[in-house]
Amino acid sequence: MDGKKEHYLIQSAGEEGCHVVIVGSDTRGAIYGIYEFSRVILGINPLYLWTGHTAAAKESLDFSNISLTDGPHTFSYRGWFINDEDLLLGWTGKFDTNFENNAFTKHAGYVNALEPIMETALRLKQNLLIPCSLLDILDPLDEELVRGVAERGLLISQHHIEPLGVFPKRVLRYWQERGDREPLSYTNNPEKYEEVWRLYASRWARYDNVVWQLGLRGMGDKPVWADDPYAPVTDRERGQLIAGAIAKQLEIITEAVGHNTFASTATLWMEGMELLKGGHLSFPKETMIIQADFGPTQMLGDSFYEVNRELGRQYGVYYHVAFWSCGPHLVQGTLPQKIHYNLQAAVQEGNTAYLVVNVTNIREMLLGTQYTAAIGWNLETSQPEPFMREWAVEHYGQQGSVAAGHAYQAYFDAFHSLDNRGYAGRMLLMDGMCRRLIVKLTAILNGQPFRKEEIQNQTLLAFNQTADFVLYYKNATKEALPKWDIALNEAYLAMQEIDEDRKEFFITNLVVQLSIIRSLYRAVYQLSIATESVLAGSKKEERHIRVRILEAAAELQQASIIRAHAERGIWKGWYDGDVLLNLSDLICQIRECAGE
Repeated sequence: MDGKKEHYLIQSAGEEGCHVVIVGSDTRGAIYGIYEFSRVILGINPLYLWTGHTAAAKESLDFSNISLTDGPHTFSYRGWFINDEDLLLGWTGKFDTNFENNAFTKHAGYVNALEPIMETALRLKQNLLIPCSLLDILDPLDEELVRGVAERGLLISQHHIEPLGVFPKRVLRYWQERGDREPLSYTNNPEKYEEVWRLYASRWARYDNVVWQLGLRGMGDKPVWADDPYAPVTDRERGQLIAGAIAKQLEIITEAVGHNTFASTATLWMEGMELLKGGHLSFPKETMIIQADFGPTQMLGDSFYEVNRELGRQYGVYYHVAFWSCGPHLVQGTLPQKIHYNLQAAVQEGNTAYLVVNVTNIREMLLGTQYTAAIGWNLETSQPEPFMREWAVEHYGQQGSVAAGHAYQAYFDAFHSLDNRGYAGRMLLMDGMCRRLIVKLTAILNGQPFRKEEIQNQTLLAFNQTADFVLYYKNATKEALPKWDIALNEAYLAMQEIDEDRKEFFITNLVVQLSIIRSLYRAVYQLSIATESVLAGSKKEERHIRVRILEAAAELQQASIIRAHAERGIWKGWYDGDVLLNLSDLICQIRECAGE
């Protein structure tokens, strides 16, 4: 195995094969080998910590004819981004109720949630983790996360809005705590940023497993010029500003670690892709350029294909199987076929240095998480249809696998397509989008005019007239509701086929999620009908309107009750931290429309 990385060999040894030897080309290779042995020989499912299904006890083991060897074939860096982790934070019991707008999220207790994530990542042959959003390594509790990832043998990186591990609002806070109340501007006062970057780099430099994130963005996940009034206005000057910041960051990291052989990435998200495509943004040759999909569609955009790639440059991809605020978040919605389509394109374009996947709270996204991990290891052996058949057998047994497969297919087929351009199901009406629609519809019912919002997913609200907006989503949900009923029926039939000890995971991974999204669609439908009647100005319909509104609330109340089935045993309190989709808040908003 000389010269290889992350390879393993599992081989029979000794007289008559009475022993087995597991060898790794390096530490992670040995870890992968141990976990592959546990999967193939002992029958331990790599998702067992999440499925609740334990391997059957074996009375004996035959080591006489074992020969397994493998290594990464497709992507070099392969990992997960645990982002928008409201459920994980709530589950730890250390939840901050201001999570959605809190730039300084605390992760006390979160290390307990990180342990099953790390083990699962290694069992699925991942080598990198971005463990959460807004990690502050100067906080001892947050540094525990960094230390834990290092001790587990994983590489660690930082959120793409946190170069050198620093969220811009932390730079602002740093100076405010020192009595400086002047507006923060990298354009005018780069030394203020650089002082904080040096402080954080010195702390991160204690660990040798860091893949450093570089870049320059604004206070939120938006361009730097959105907050900096002194920032340049031309693309050329903006590109120069960002490139200059990155050059300084590399200099600071080199000083902190004492060498220049560290790994670094620059994740291009939104404006970064456009600046690169236009030739206005350049990077140091050793920095990997990471190109992102468009979160609301989980599709690689036009800029991904149009960028001229430099010879000898390493490129990677940042991909979403979960995405807030348009979803999917509480329910999975990224089909294996779509995942394969995009990651195959990434490989064809040469973006094979790095694959990081946004999996949010991970538990809801186990199907997409496992499939992206399989592709990251070996694209050629990870075609979507065989994977889905193997997934059904692996998690639901041979007897229930066919019926379970039909149920998953019916589930994915039921989503309404908002945008089919270039790919069937390019943009689906997800749970996060349904939340936005419910908020809009209740606002209209309360007398507010319909307004387009400046949101990333422009397609969702692409209407000039209130009536057009309401009519579209009334028809969209009406068309989808029979499909959700079919999916529910398929799930019911599958339940009759699946062994008793496999049903719990089927309920949490499909039935509960199906019930949530079905209820969201039905709530949008009921509110659309009520809103149409209000817009028509018919006083005779007041009772009818109130009934429709209360039916919408009842749909979400039912979903809230059903999802409690996913909070049994170790998962007690799993939805305590639901502040993003926030079913309880939606129910309150709807009931207020009815005067309740």
